[in-house]
Amino acid sequence: MILYAEDFGHGEETVIFLHSGLQTGRTDFEHLLPYFNDRYRILLPDLRGHGKSGCDNLENYFESAADDLADTIRHSGITDIHLVGVSLGALAAVHFALKYRASVKSLILSGLMFKKPYSYSELHKNQIEMQNKVLENKETITHFDSIHPPDWRRLLDITRNPSWYPFDKNAEVLEEKLPIHVIAGSESAHELETIDAHVRAKASIAVIDNGGHLLNHDSPGAFSRSILDYIHR
Repeated sequence: MILYAEDFGHGEETVIFLHSGLQTGRTDFEHLLPYFNDRYRILLPDLRGHGKSGCDNLENYFESAADDLADTIRHSGITDIHLVGVSLGALAAVHFALKYRASVKSLILSGLMFKKPYSYSELHKNQIEMQNKVLENKETITHFDSIHPPDWRRLLDITRNPSWYPFDKNAEVLEEKLPIHVIAGSESAHELETIDAHVRAKASIAVIDNGGHLLNHDSPGAFSRSILDYIHR
């Protein structure tokens, strides 16, 4: 499917940002545009089931998300991209890079784990508890109802099974001959735990002080500069 995407800026090169879960391209990245759109064409798609990319089929989510992005860039007349993914968007970016390697000039990942951390069971339990609180909060429900299709609650089902997280694909993409830049927050211990010597040998690593899981919100300036520095290398 062709995703709804907002198109900004100009330039010969294109940067595509893939958002985190229950967000949209605009809600996650609009505040970063001043750093980029005077030099690059910026595409902010809504992943399937999010925002204005309504979709009834959420099966095989990440494989479908990769195909969606391929359809979208083809429709937009884009041949190759710098691809930035955060959290859920980083997982979608990994799947895209593995399947459509020739379209990726560089892959920038944030909010991602490359192997199962020691505390994964506790992390997953906390995630489910947080999701349950979302479903109990009327203000939060009203907010998500305003920006997502009416069946957005189904998106939470993707992560209910403890085995949902594609650690194997995240490790596999490191073996591709692909420029990869990983940006992690110093406060996100479970992500840093998975950036071992092998990951450091395969990818460029940046750690942003006082940042957490969602660096695009925690440290937007440092996050943007890290992306730009890598793209300009």
